[in-house]
Amino acid sequence: MPTVTKNTSPTSPTTTLPVPPIRHPKNSSTSIASAASTTVAPPPPPTLILIAGAPCSGKKTVLAALRSKLEALSKLHNIPILTSTLHQSDFHVELTEQEIVSGGVGKVGGARDMECLKEFEMGLLGDVVEGLGREGGGVGGVRAPRWDGRRRGWGEVVVESLGRGGAEVGGKEKEGGKPVVPDVVLVEGQYLLCDQRLLESATVKIFVECDPDVRLARRVLRDSTQATTVPSPTSSSPQTPTTTKPALSLDYIFDQHIRFSKPSSEIVIQPTKVLADIILPRGAEGPGVELIANGVVDDLRDGRGRLRGEKGGERGGERGGTTLLESGAGGYYEMV
Repeated sequence: MPTVTKNTSPTSPTTTLPVPPIRHPKNSSTSIASAASTTVAPPPPPTLILIAGAPCSGKKTVLAALRSKLEALSKLHNIPILTSTLHQSDFHVELTEQEIVSGGVGKVGGARDMECLKEFEMGLLGDVVEGLGREGGGVGGVRAPRWDGRRRGWGEVVVESLGRGGAEVGGKEKEGGKPVVPDVVLVEGQYLLCDQRLLESATVKIFVECDPDVRLARRVLRDSTQATTVPSPTSSSPQTPTTTKPALSLDYIFDQHIRFSKPSSEIVIQPTKVLADIILPRGAEGPGVELIANGVVDDLRDGRGRLRGEKGGERGGERGGTTLLESGAGGYYEMV
């Protein structure tokens, strides 16, 4: 049975999530007592979709395909779906220059495993996910780290409206300058199913299956053929790639794979497959991604009524179809 950790080890590094300043009511005539007496029901939490799997298994490809399918459905039904995307790789622990040198980072035979579970702040990732549901994203909303391979920066979590061609919302003047709570939060990363907090919060848990030889070939092609352009941790927008990550030697790639990546995939990541609701044996290929997208939209429209401009659960007195929350993802996607 896989071991699920809560990331509560006293030796694990922790980071305090930046909290936006408290904003007082603009109407000074309203008393604090009267404001406190008014109870506002919190919005339902976003649909949280975890996409896990071994390194280079195609998690980002599945995420992009799922986002594309959701966008197509939002246009088909003429309803905007607000989404935010998070990557586990951005939650890597901060490294000092001394740690980079002493750990042999980037050198063959280096003693530091940059891809093991303890190198990622899973607790911080959980804080950001909860913050998105509580405070929202965009300007003034929850902030998240960005990792360029060695250094960390911070920025607002972008909220996109798929029904508007992926336009960014939240904090814009036309939105009243307020953060926006997304309808769907997509998170990809290799250790997502190892964290109990994320498992309990997730609506859909996906595991992307891929042959180890294919994953190694992808890693070689990705890291050795050309330099990789990644978002700068100090850039104001995560869509602005400004930092160039140099190509790695074959010796370094194979060294890291044999000593670190392969053992962690077999011992830590692969056993968590049993915790997934859905297993995609062919990644983004096949009908799996489309079925997931349809199930998510059914859940949003019928099960919870989160989508803007719709009356959840009222469609001529009938349910529009089987939803994830009704039947469970496993039963709904037995054909995947």
